[in-house]
Amino acid sequence: MRQCDFCSRPIGPTRHTREGYVVGHYKAMTGELERIEQSVEERTYAFFRLRDPHDLVICPQCMEDPEKRGRYLG
Repeated sequence: MRQCDFCSRPIGPTRHTREGYVVGHYKAMTGELERIEQSVEERTYAFFRLRDPHDLVICPQCMEDPEKRGRYLG
C-alpha cells in the first residue's frame, strides 16, 4: 500500500458515492526548475521547466496542514 510522503500514513483511492466523493490522496510534482525565456514579436516570455521531476503522494490531512503545504507549494 502506498504511503504519504510527509507522514507515512497509508493512503487509498478516492471513493465515489451517490452524494459525492472522499479524496484518498493527492499527487504533486516537484524538482529542480530551469528558467527559460523566449522572445516572440518583441515580447519576452519567461517560464519554468521542471527538470528531474519527482512525484509526491500526499494524504488529505497533510494537504490541509498549512505548515506542511508550505513545503511543496513554495
